[in-house]
Amino acid sequence: MFVFWWTGKGFFTPLILFGVLVIFGLILQAARPVLQDGPWFWGLAFIAAGAINWVVGRRQNSRKIAAVRTNRFRDTLIYRARNKFMSLPFEVWSIPFIAGGLIAIAYSLTNLG
Repeated sequence: MFVFWWTGKGFFTPLILFGVLVIFGLILQAARPVLQDGPWFWGLAFIAAGAINWVVGRRQNSRKIAAVRTNRFRDTLIYRARNKFMSLPFEVWSIPFIAGGLIAIAYSLTNLG
């Protein structure tokens, strides 16, 4: 069983991830003879989800981001955001999405045999 919690519009994070994965799955089905299923394809999906989540999250939390007075990288990621997913500003979840996508692409490049 999974438990998710959010405040404000933080529920967009799993919806964005799920929506992008569905769209990539539909693209894969439509282009089946041309595209081959593999970790690289889903890695691209996770990178796309991370990019979309970052843009939407930064836009939704823009007022709170503007209130952050320091230029430290940590303070731009961890702050008192209104829109959170699992206690983190929801754009912060883009980092694991993109990291997972890069790992999947690296895995597919190392196992080309």
